[in-house]
Amino acid sequence: MDPREHLNAASTRPFADPSALSSEPADLLRALEESDWSAFVPARDLVPLRELLDSVERKRGITEAHRFATARLRALGARPQHPHHHFDGISACALSSCGRYLATGSWGEDPGVLQIWEVATGRCVNALPSIEGGLGWPDCERTIQWSADNARIAMSFCTNMVGAWDPFGDDSEPIASADVTNGGGRPPAFALAPDGLRAYISVGGDDEGVPGCVAPLQQDPGYHDGEEPDPEPMAEFLPEEVMADREYGPEPPRWVAWSSDGARIYGQDRSGTALSIDAGTRQLTWIAQAGDCLRVGTVGMPAAWSPDGRFLAHQHGELVIRDGLTGERLATFPEHPGEPTLHLGRRGALARLAVAIRDGNDAGARPAVIIYDGGELRHQLDIALPRWDHVDAAAWCWAPDGDRAAALTAAGTVEVHSLTDTPELVRTLEVPAGTGGLLWGADDVLIALGTTVLRFVSVETGEVLGDFTFPSDDVAEDAAADEPGSWLGVEDDRLADIVEDHDDPRSLDTALTWSVDRRFGWPLRWT
Repeated sequence: MDPREHLNAASTRPFADPSALSSEPADLLRALEESDWSAFVPARDLVPLRELLDSVERKRGITEAHRFATARLRALGARPQHPHHHFDGISACALSSCGRYLATGSWGEDPGVLQIWEVATGRCVNALPSIEGGLGWPDCERTIQWSADNARIAMSFCTNMVGAWDPFGDDSEPIASADVTNGGGRPPAFALAPDGLRAYISVGGDDEGVPGCVAPLQQDPGYHDGEEPDPEPMAEFLPEEVMADREYGPEPPRWVAWSSDGARIYGQDRSGTALSIDAGTRQLTWIAQAGDCLRVGTVGMPAAWSPDGRFLAHQHGELVIRDGLTGERLATFPEHPGEPTLHLGRRGALARLAVAIRDGNDAGARPAVIIYDGGELRHQLDIALPRWDHVDAAAWCWAPDGDRAAALTAAGTVEVHSLTDTPELVRTLEVPAGTGGLLWGADDVLIALGTTVLRFVSVETGEVLGDFTFPSDDVAEDAAADEPGSWLGVEDDRLADIVEDHDDPRSLDTALTWSVDRRFGWPLRWT
């Protein structure tokens, strides 16, 4: 029986009496020995137990309670996982909607690789190492997307296809896939529906209608060759009231997203036209000129949407904030020089916009970050952000609460600012050379990443939770022999033997982790 099935069947029974789980090592060991491990459910029980044992370690060191719990988890199916599957570095990434998982992908001549990281531990907990034809495309954003419940992940693969996978499974083959581009030479922009069962794919169509189609991602395969359900077309004609002041309709979007409530598909095409589509009727609801073109090499466009699609900001002769539902202008400001990048967040019901005038901009404008709250200029910070971003992570990153933000500076450090009534620099963090962007995960973990680097840092304490370089050459392939080499190329089924044969498995803790249910990291040093 699959251990996970056994654990799920036990989900209604308590694993342990919480009051018995003492922070005193001897009492804790006795409580763990008396616990019903057949009722242990990772999704319910692992994180609280891990946090308790972590607090014990900080006060008393690693104890027999740590080793006993690790042995029980291994008996229930925990397996060692290494983080170095990216032979070609990181070309794509996406944070899950809950902020607890990071997906990273690589594209290259070899099969593509997807790795799943638990943000709280900064450890890789799953890897799908054989994605056909590579994952994503160089300088192509949003080629990895999560469903709202994190049960599915959609990716561009094999140059021009879109597929869906179980991010916590063990199969590199997609659950379903869609090939609708007629041999396109690069990935189409796509937007995964919140339910993860379909995707809007941006392809050309009738010039008189709404571009794109909605492809099902429920069955395997989904090549739409007449034997599988066809993709559903968009509206054939554009509404006259929307097109009254325009001669031409929108091009296929170059950047597109599906709203979290499932009601709208929105984005921007190459010409800088922003648009919103009703997902039910597949009809265009509004369209507006939001910029001249997409800039290559930055995550910022002449337009920026809030994460929920509720607001749109753009610069086209003037700086404008729009209602994402209706396209209506909510606020207008003078245009900023230097082709700034725009970064929209939310603070309660307010749109919170950061306008970043970058270091080394063509206009020679003084670098700064200007903050607007709704229709009001709120703060101006003397921060110089670097010229370029990682394709899926910007140098400016809003915290989920909208009260704070992190900035990757041109000097190569990260500044964390509180941006309530009075701006305050609360922490400066070191990040590795080559960092190109930031993501703010759950539990105030900041993720700094670039093509060849990845670091997880606690915003509260500055503690580095995980630190990796790709390709890596800092750990022995044959770790048991302590010979110089790399984890690259080490098969997962060899890892258990490496751990068993090593004189001190705890020395492998910075690279390896015990992966429980392919979702949760458990420190190897507790072995």
